[in-house]
Amino acid sequence: YNQFTGKLPTELGHLTAFKLSFDFSNQLLSGAIPTQLGRMTTIYKVFRLSANRFTRAIPTQLGRFTKLHIGFKLNNNDICGEVPTEVQALSNNVNNYWQVTTGNDIGTDCPSLPTQPPTMVPETSSPTLGPTATVVPTLAPTYCGPGFFEDYDSDGTGRGCVLCPMGKSNGLQSAPICTVCGAGKIAAQEGSVSCELCPGGRFNADTDATDASRHDSVEDCTESPAGYTPNAARTSYEKCVSPFTTRGEGSAMCDACEALHYMNEDGECASCPEGTNCNSVGNEMGSLWIKAGHFRTVPSSSEVYPCMFEKAACLG
Repeated sequence: YNQFTGKLPTELGHLTAFKLSFDFSNQLLSGAIPTQLGRMTTIYKVFRLSANRFTRAIPTQLGRFTKLHIGFKLNNNDICGEVPTEVQALSNNVNNYWQVTTGNDIGTDCPSLPTQPPTMVPETSSPTLGPTATVVPTLAPTYCGPGFFEDYDSDGTGRGCVLCPMGKSNGLQSAPICTVCGAGKIAAQEGSVSCELCPGGRFNADTDATDASRHDSVEDCTESPAGYTPNAARTSYEKCVSPFTTRGEGSAMCDACEALHYMNEDGECASCPEGTNCNSVGNEMGSLWIKAGHFRTVPSSSEVYPCMFEKAACLG
């Protein structure tokens, strides 16, 4: 087995079509769990990061794994804070292997994010006014890193390095401002180094990029209509190519077939054979509804035959 060290790459969040299991347990990984992993909304078996050295709070974005039904394990790390409501809700579907609190510091406050401390000058007091309150200027540090912006007055005093608010990001050193996320993107946490694409099945059409409140939550990303999927930039949506369609609103892929069609074993949409009822969306070969008076030899066959005997002998 492997023994990976360091931080888990944020680029893994680009595996948005990954469906089976995501398992980096029993490694030597550390740092915060990347929020970008929340983009992998198609995982439906197991998500496991147990027995590592992860710190910080559980990202709310992991609550997007609504298709999980076998395992969700973050146990035996150094995770702090509370379990987000969205993540806790996953336990309703994951019955067999739900382990989050064991071996962690769940329920304890996470330590503050480190910032570069400013240089302090000696306190001075007025020799004529007596023991009045002193003013201690906060001098600017050398720089503020990504995820922060510099807030200093002309004399070097001020708030210092300030976390980028939600809906904004900064990936530069010594930046005077944080930038509002553009169309198709959000920053759902303070201190974002970059904005994230809306999750699969959603888009954000705000091209003005002037109001951070329109980019600070997943709820700012609108679900695409049925029969449509978001474009790659998540700024709009595109119609599925017939006879492909979606199973409903908020779909990331055109992974279903229109009525009167079914998904064959090659992943293509084929016309339903005579003797079947295909009036709904999302028909598949194994679940084709055979009409009364017809039959097929096995569920994996697309060949449907009229009953050779009385109609009552073939119930469909």
